[in-house]
Amino acid sequence: METQSIYLDQGAPVYTWLRHVFVPAPGFSWDMWIGNWVAAVLTLALFSYLVCDNRIFKFAEHIFIGSATGYLIVRYNEDAIVKQLWTPFFNPPQGAARDWWLIIPMVLGLMTFMKLIPSVSWGVRWPLAFFAGVGIGTGMVGYFQANIVEQTYVTILDVRYIDEFHQDFTLKLRSDDERKLLAQAADEYKAKRPADRSKFLKLATAMIRPVLERREWIPAETLLLHVVEHGLPEDDTILLKHRDWSRLFNSLFMWIGVFTGLVYFFFSVEHRGLMGGVSRVGIGILMITFGASFGYTVMARISLLIGRLQFLFGDWLHLKSGLSSISM
Repeated sequence: METQSIYLDQGAPVYTWLRHVFVPAPGFSWDMWIGNWVAAVLTLALFSYLVCDNRIFKFAEHIFIGSATGYLIVRYNEDAIVKQLWTPFFNPPQGAARDWWLIIPMVLGLMTFMKLIPSVSWGVRWPLAFFAGVGIGTGMVGYFQANIVEQTYVTILDVRYIDEFHQDFTLKLRSDDERKLLAQAADEYKAKRPADRSKFLKLATAMIRPVLERREWIPAETLLLHVVEHGLPEDDTILLKHRDWSRLFNSLFMWIGVFTGLVYFFFSVEHRGLMGGVSRVGIGILMITFGASFGYTVMARISLLIGRLQFLFGDWLHLKSGLSSISM
């Protein structure tokens, strides 16, 4: 049987493409086909909000919120109640001891339903207070670690070890010709007088350019000087440590940004003279930060839009090239 693509832009006839839009193609099950149509119709219904606020959009919005809520309820019941309470307490695995400590969260959880009985609704304060206290206590640890400890590390400790900023590159020689070329360039470099080596360095690095072709970026001068100092390894694998100026710049910029930003929020001294200049730098850094955060949010939304368009033109309408073809 002749093999044809179901994608129109891959040479499929129009009638074949239309038939597979409205009837599952070979390899597509009916549940997958129906799911694609439901998802496509709901996606278009949500996109209708771009024209105006309408009932179709509200209907699709309610379906999304309802299905998401139902899914979360099912997942919460499975992950929290069944796995964390019912199985270890009421139905423990064979050979496992019953976890009696689970009585405490079980009782607190049941007490939350006291809110439904007006005469004893006061009892809901106990589980809410417990949940709030535990949540705040555990959240403070993560907040302190992320916003104080890690922030201190990237702004102070990284700058402290500024001399150790380097990036490792691994180079595997592909042939004996590359090995001979590196050895020749290193020998010629050594043969030069110390006063002439700096002038010869550019010529020597040009000699070893063929070694760096079709590789990720590796500094040629660092490679040559490494071979000059350490020679060529027997296993043809060279490990380079190169000064990572980008990391150095990022760390210094981070330190300056945090320091000037904190100065801007220091209101005990009037922002004049040097203090005013530093605080204005802090304002600029804060504006850059807010702009980058907003830009990241916009990019995330555009990424979601691209994903939906890929689904509509690819999985639903079969117009997207590059997807896997299905034989008929």
